[in-house]
Amino acid sequence: MIKKMIPACAGEKPVRASPCSCSKKRSMMATLEQANEQNGYFMTDSSTWVAAKKEMNNLKILFRGDPFLINTYHTLCQPQGATDGQPYAAKFIDFVVSEEGQSLVRN
Repeated sequence: MIKKMIPACAGEKPVRASPCSCSKKRSMMATLEQANEQNGYFMTDSSTWVAAKKEMNNLKILFRGDPFLINTYHTLCQPQGATDGQPYAAKFIDFVVSEEGQSLVRN
C-alpha cells in the first residue's frame, strides 16, 4: 500500500501492469540498478541511494523528508548469559546510544 501511495504524494502517476511496476525478491541495490536500467522508479533508503547515486544516471529523488518515510531501527539484546554473543550485543547497543554513536547516525 505504501509503495502505491508514494508516487501519488510526489505528484507522479504509478504505472500499472508494466515492467516498471513489478515486485522482485532481490537486494535493495540490485532493484535500484534495475529501476535505473528500465527508467523506472523505486523506493529505497537514503544510505543505499548515497552509495549508488553516482552510477544511477536515469534516476532522481522524487520525494523525501516526509515523516511518513521515516524508517526507524531498533537494537535488541538478550538477557545476560543467554548466549555467548550477548556481551558483544550489549556493548554495541551502548555504543549506538553513546554521543559518538549518535553522531555517526546523524551524519
